Amino acid sequence: AFFLKDLWGALGSKTESVKASGLSLQVVDGRDARAAVLPDQAVEMEIVRNDELVRSADGLWDFAQEQPRGSTRFITVKLPQGQVYAAGDHIAVYARNRKEHVDLAIERLGVPGAMQVVPSGSSGRFRHLPIGRTVTVRQLLTDFVEIQDPMPRRALDVVAAQTRCPNTRTELAKLGDDGVWRAEVADKRLTLLGLLVKYPAAELSLDSFVELSSAVAPRFYSIASSPLESPDACDLIVGTVQAPAWSGVGTHQGFASTHMRDLSVGEHIFAYVRRPNPPFAPPQDGAVPLVLIGPGTGFAPLRGFIQERAALAATAPCHLFFGARHPDHDWLCRQEMEGWARDGIVDLHMAYSQLPGHLHRYVQDAIWAARDAVWDVVCNGGQIFLCGDGRFMAPAVRDTLIRIHVDKTGGDHLAGSTWLEGLIEDGVYHQDVFGFGK
Repeated sequence: AFFLKDLWGALGSKTESVKASGLSLQVVDGRDARAAVLPDQAVEMEIVRNDELVRSADGLWDFAQEQPRGSTRFITVKLPQGQVYAAGDHIAVYARNRKEHVDLAIERLGVPGAMQVVPSGSSGRFRHLPIGRTVTVRQLLTDFVEIQDPMPRRALDVVAAQTRCPNTRTELAKLGDDGVWRAEVADKRLTLLGLLVKYPAAELSLDSFVELSSAVAPRFYSIASSPLESPDACDLIVGTVQAPAWSGVGTHQGFASTHMRDLSVGEHIFAYVRRPNPPFAPPQDGAVPLVLIGPGTGFAPLRGFIQERAALAATAPCHLFFGARHPDHDWLCRQEMEGWARDGIVDLHMAYSQLPGHLHRYVQDAIWAARDAVWDVVCNGGQIFLCGDGRFMAPAVRDTLIRIHVDKTGGDHLAGSTWLEGLIEDGVYHQDVFGFGK
């Protein structure tokens, strides 16, 4: 079982040190409680830059065709002494719940945010909680559980058992039907807080809310720099999502990306450097030709690759395929890309989905148009790196590569598929894709 011991008369999670007549008050930093439950490799890292990359799209195209890109931030994180990374690595970030969600949870649960509690419980399921430590309700709901996660099915029985309103208990019972659960809860990713908002007479204790909520899981962001250029800090390119929640309760915003967007210079995150498995790293030999494919925020790790090639004074061909909605809206890091092109470090192949008259709408269109160059890279011992959307873009690119093989060899689709599988097995084609999880 899991319990919260209330400590009334709370002063908050942090006090100032005072000394008089032999009295000493020990400073308690709320961050210590969080650090104690995170993996050992998670450390505090300072935000030293957080700038917007996207410009207004007003007047550029008809938004009925495609919505503008959401806020996309260029964030630089200062690494602690001794922390190292390589181009293509990830930063694993432990985010915090947004204040408005925590405020709503506190209001709906009917508990004071400043009330101090001491979590207790022996089960290993609670290792993400500050067991035995004094924290405020606000910090508990901010740092230790994910309020935006879909609710577990067992939560229905717990809420129903604690709810006194018979009509609400009847409504909750209906949600337990397999078909209704799937259509109204699972498919719509209804959260536990969303359930409490949707049914105002539903009741749930703070203990149960915390126990039923999942642990804060790390979110992984590709590092957008090279240690050859920036050994003591790493850059991130973080896109955010904002849309009406599928559940119909409020607006959905990305848990970690929104947290990162709102950080100010000088604030800190808990994070660690992670090497992708399988590895996604540029060849150390600058003589190896490359094809880099990364529309939108998929460009992030490729920026580090290009920085590394510039530092190595690489002379082999390097083709970058980048896609955006419009060059005046979301051509990320445009000045850098144009500078690299002028210096002969990369050949740019651009695709714009909302620029009438442009030759290529998507990166796969630009790849097909440059199929001679792509084929030459593969035939001359080069490598292909793709990063970005794994649901639509990556399959479209793989299909285009198969078509290139068919075009160059006269073979059929099966032969092209076999060839591409060989490139993957031989470490010629690499991909780091997202879009399948939270």
